[in-house]
Amino acid sequence: MSRGRRNGSGPTQVRSWKSIQQKVPRSVGTGRRRKNRHVAVLVGAILFSGGAIFLSYLLLFEPERLLRVGGDRPIEEVVFETDGTLSHQWVLEKLELPEDITLIQADIFTLLEQVENHPQVQKCIIRKKHPSTLVVKIEERKPVLRLRLKGADGAPETLYVAEDGTIFPGLGLDPSLTRRMPFLTGVQPVEVNNAYVPIPGFSVVADLIETAKIGYPEIFRDWRIIDLSLFDPDPAASFSAIRVRSTNIKEVLFGVGDFGEELLKLKDVVDLTREQGVTKLKRVDLRFDESVPMLP
Repeated sequence: MSRGRRNGSGPTQVRSWKSIQQKVPRSVGTGRRRKNRHVAVLVGAILFSGGAIFLSYLLLFEPERLLRVGGDRPIEEVVFETDGTLSHQWVLEKLELPEDITLIQADIFTLLEQVENHPQVQKCIIRKKHPSTLVVKIEERKPVLRLRLKGADGAPETLYVAEDGTIFPGLGLDPSLTRRMPFLTGVQPVEVNNAYVPIPGFSVVADLIETAKIGYPEIFRDWRIIDLSLFDPDPAASFSAIRVRSTNIKEVLFGVGDFGEELLKLKDVVDLTREQGVTKLKRVDLRFDESVPMLP
């Protein structure tokens, strides 16, 4: 029997070296590196946990030690930003920071309350900037109408009404920018804790003013008085109306529905009467769909 053939009845099988499973021993260096990495991760986790526990202990029982680490410097600067007219000096007076108060000693929540209790401030953000700076950012309410009320001394003073009905003094407002702003009448502001309660339902009035200013500026610039004596803040009120007095129309009555449609109707009335040579009207009622009563 030939030495090149195997015993048995089957054909000769030739096996490739690729089909033979080869066992390669794991590198000793690779195993050692993997073990060292596991040890490093374990040590890091232990150190992190220990640091967190120590920090918690300091916060609870020895907070003065943290002050010695950082943030124990007196406040040296108050950075102030606003989108309105309040001044840096006003903010310093409202914060009432004691002398040599440190950054960490400053109570952000108390400072926020001191600033936001002023009706001209709509929103305030205060943050600490290490090592010794306090950052104050203010969003102010914007005036929609003017309001004349008696001041603490009995003399009349001009206040302003924001779109949410808040009444505020308008500190720093340029009179040249508010000189032609309409006045609000027909309301009885309620004073509580030396501040006025926001006028109920005023967002509807603000909507009328905004629609007129943007869509019909030639009509709005003639408005002098917004009278709310016929206005009912209840949305379900059937006969609620906003009375407007302007330079060329003594009385315009708006319903509380679609102000865009009512203003368009008013523009048509004004244009038509001007074409007919009529420059003054006594009354225009825009509350009805089919007719616009007018009395010259």
